[in-house]
Amino acid sequence: MTDQIQRMLCAWRLTPDMHIFPERGARPAEIEAAQNLLRRALPDELRELHLKYNGGQYVGGNIMLAPILPEELGHCQ
Repeated sequence: MTDQIQRMLCAWRLTPDMHIFPERGARPAEIEAAQNLLRRALPDELRELHLKYNGGQYVGGNIMLAPILPEELGHCQ
C-alpha cells in the first residue's frame, strides 16, 4: 500500500466521528468476483483499500466508497 494511502487510513482512524465505517472489509472471493466481472485486475491499492474498508462514507460524507460488489452479488463465500 502506498505511503499516501496509509496516511489517509491513519487519519480516518484518528477521526472516527467523521466517518461511517462498513461492518467488514471485502472478502477475497468478493474481490475476485469483481475482477471477473470487470475482466481485469484491480490496482493493488484499490484491492487493499476494499479488503480493509468495503464501502463507507468518509470526511462527513464528502468521500464515498462503494462496496466492491452490488449487495445482491456481495455474498461470495
